[in-house]
Amino acid sequence: MAAKKPGGFERILFPTDFSKASETAADCALGLARANKARLYVLYVVDIRDYATNFYGHPLPHQRLDKEAREPAMAALKKFAAGRFKGYRNMELKVLGGRPYEEIVKMVRGLKIDLVVMGASSRTGVSRLLLGSNVDRVLRTAKCSVMVVQNP
Repeated sequence: MAAKKPGGFERILFPTDFSKASETAADCALGLARANKARLYVLYVVDIRDYATNFYGHPLPHQRLDKEAREPAMAALKKFAAGRFKGYRNMELKVLGGRPYEEIVKMVRGLKIDLVVMGASSRTGVSRLLLGSNVDRVLRTAKCSVMVVQNP
């Protein structure tokens, strides 16, 4: 890959949750990726806390998590990317299992991401305090630039 231009980006991470805010942020991520000729990583994290137990409260084996959660998530991610990033070839789709902000930060470190582009959540007040915000946590812990895009 060519040398990085001052102020430019080589690797952009776009985590999505398929929300309206993510759709708006996807447009920004694509524009920045095109302008910088950057590699665009599109990520969806299956929050395994939602899938970790069966009806009786017994833990599901990791293999079942892959099949029951990650495969449909990848299908949804491919559909999302086909509609939002049509024609952009310098892209990689990833589905991971875990806590979303932790997996995002791990990818930032592991792939030496230059910029994370995220859609802003519409949660406010008590809901935001109780459930936390992936955007806030990524802003505080990622060792790269983070662009937060609000849904107009």
